[in-house]
Amino acid sequence: MDETLIAYLKRHNINYKIQNHKAVFTVAEHERLLGENPEILHTKSLFLKSESSKFYLISMYAKKRLDIRSLEKELKEKKLHFASPEELKENLNLRPGSVSIFGMIYAS
Repeated sequence: MDETLIAYLKRHNINYKIQNHKAVFTVAEHERLLGENPEILHTKSLFLKSESSKFYLISMYAKKRLDIRSLEKELKEKKLHFASPEELKENLNLRPGSVSIFGMIYAS
């Protein structure tokens, strides 16, 4: 695990357990590799952009489908869509397939 992330978790007294595995980029890949484990909350993260150029990092239950229209209404935004790979790199220093809420600690 990245030293910056470990330092962040320790600084904020967040307990963690490291589980090493090969990189996975989809919920389906994750399920094939790790299977169902009731001790783990399986989530997915989405980096979205609004028509007004605001960015949103959404984390949600992995098996749930995003109701984008409801989210737009809740956020009072129009036309949310996935941010481009370039915007993802620029804002969170991540690439598609590796989006995580932990990416926020690298945001400038």
